[in-house]
Amino acid sequence: MDGKTKCEAFGWESDGWTAEKAVSISQELKQNQKTGQGPKTLAEKREQSKKENDEKEAKTKEEECKSITFTQLYEMYLPVQKVKTKEKTWKNEDSFYRNWFKEPLGEKPIEQITIDDIQKILNNALEKGRTPRTVEYMKAAIRQMFNFAGDRDLYNKKKRSRKSCDTFRRQ
Repeated sequence: MDGKTKCEAFGWESDGWTAEKAVSISQELKQNQKTGQGPKTLAEKREQSKKENDEKEAKTKEEECKSITFTQLYEMYLPVQKVKTKEKTWKNEDSFYRNWFKEPLGEKPIEQITIDDIQKILNNALEKGRTPRTVEYMKAAIRQMFNFAGDRDLYNKKKRSRKSCDTFRRQ
């Protein structure tokens, strides 16, 4: 390679390397050196393979995140809240979930929940006689759940525009 002889160490037989496999990859690398395309050394080939695996893993994680429902998020969130907050606080949040959030949002993927969905729940609570202060607590609880999801890369906070987040906070 580049006018110099280069030795490559492929691996151990116990790792699955055979003479035929080593010759095959060696020929592939030599061909890549001649054409100038693809990995020219075994280290480059390993690096390329690692990069492809990382991209595949990131894509898989993104797909998993898109499929997490609000109920699944809540099931991850509540145990953390039980440790972090007073009993009265997490019991109130549990009540909000069971009575107000579960029915309209439960099976909906968190990526598909809009500010309008949340606002409908809050308006409904006001119409059914809940005080504005209780609705503020409900809004805070749902915001904390989405922050929890964002902190754990379960939800992409950056997809929401700044304007929509500010609107949600003011309403």
